[in-house]
Amino acid sequence: MKIRRLQYSVDTYHMLTFRHEYQKIVAPYFSFKDMRYAVDNDETLDEMFRLVFPNEGIVIYFRKEGVIFLYEGDSDMVATHPIFDIFWQICDKMKSISSFAGIAKHTLILHAVDIKESEDIAKFENNPRFKLYNPFGILDDFNIRYEFSKDADNDKVKFNFGRFYKEDIARHELMPFRTEFNKDLETGIGLMCRLEISRKDKHPTVSKFKQLYSDSKKMINDFNRIDNVE
Repeated sequence: MKIRRLQYSVDTYHMLTFRHEYQKIVAPYFSFKDMRYAVDNDETLDEMFRLVFPNEGIVIYFRKEGVIFLYEGDSDMVATHPIFDIFWQICDKMKSISSFAGIAKHTLILHAVDIKESEDIAKFENNPRFKLYNPFGILDDFNIRYEFSKDADNDKVKFNFGRFYKEDIARHELMPFRTEFNKDLETGIGLMCRLEISRKDKHPTVSKFKQLYSDSKKMINDFNRIDNVE
């Protein structure tokens, strides 16, 4: 399956003084060319700052629970993308917030979609390796959800799998920037999955992100093997 959207976060314990202190951290980035910004939930405990890079298909969210990196594009490019460095700079600088109490975990969410013909979707649903129990006749849609822990409960995994229709673009925010990378989603149907892995880690790094990303891609690819129908 082709990964369409990546969301990666470094998740902290709540920083109660966040909205009074975060401005000094994000101020240096206001000079970046083509960068936009926005503030959500202004002057509340849930105030959140967004750095938006529309030409790159990237948003960085900074909030009291940590930092989020959202990307629409070729996810294999994230680890070496220059704006990913900004994400890690903010992660490091947020430790200066007076109420910072530590990092609890990091979380990766991947959305993947394969555009297929209706006949291929039907073949998949009847694939003996993945026989979908269905007492209702011909299905218009389906969604299967798996949740489990692995590696001595260090990882919490959520995996959703089902059909893809254009309505899922808005439902899952698959095209926040309407890039050419995902243009085929606007007119196609197919199969899609959403994988979320939360990994306990007090000290996430770029190399640990790469490992988490590699593990997540392998999980999607292993599941995708049952999609190889004759």
